[in-house]
Amino acid sequence: MKFQIISYKFSLKFLFYYSVILNNKTIHIYNKQFTYSIRKSKRAKYVRVRINIDGGIELVVPRFMNLSAAEKFLLKKKEILYKYFKLVNNRQNRYYYLGNEIEIISLDDVNLSVSEQILKGNKLFLYTQKALMSFEDEYRRWLKERAQEYIPVRAKELSEKHNFNYNRITIRGQKSRWGSCSSKNNLSFNYKLMYFNNEIIDYVIVHELCHLREMNHSKEFWKIVEGIIPDYKTYKQQLKSFFN
Repeated sequence: MKFQIISYKFSLKFLFYYSVILNNKTIHIYNKQFTYSIRKSKRAKYVRVRINIDGGIELVVPRFMNLSAAEKFLLKKKEILYKYFKLVNNRQNRYYYLGNEIEIISLDDVNLSVSEQILKGNKLFLYTQKALMSFEDEYRRWLKERAQEYIPVRAKELSEKHNFNYNRITIRGQKSRWGSCSSKNNLSFNYKLMYFNNEIIDYVIVHELCHLREMNHSKEFWKIVEGIIPDYKTYKQQLKSFFN
């Protein structure tokens, strides 16, 4: 499951890529410099601009398209690109846990041998030994630990309830996927799913479990999803609207 921009709307789409052509290209928009990469796709029929959850910009280009023509397309979309980049960047400066925005309070404690994280209400207290330690890194580490505790257990519950069988689960920090299912029946989930409430996390888990039966996004696939989560479209839209 991936998230991407097609024109100026975010949507989920199952795509395959085979090589990154150029990295760290730059574009100037309103006197600000942005870095982007160009990727050629076997399946793309037209140019797409993608902004991932970490604010990275990617230009997806059909396999045989001239790269300079694709870059001209990017320049034409600079106003839309700038708008959505600001939205993503705004999200990067805010912190979430299970659907709620939280405040991070970083405290220095020289007596600690290891850092500690304590959540109280909507405040996450990060106790560290070094005052200069990045609290963003500590927050991400804490969030990944919560994901490792929660997601595999919940996936096991849902798979047993709905008769799915998978091999293993991996928690990662993907830039462009909320989750994925491999041909070997291995599931992978993005720890940033812990931004969202339990219902949305369930939707993503069920989405990937359903790929164990249908490795596509056909009508049959969505029928399977709907049979488990009748209101899945609501959660799908909430997931997409996170950036809006």
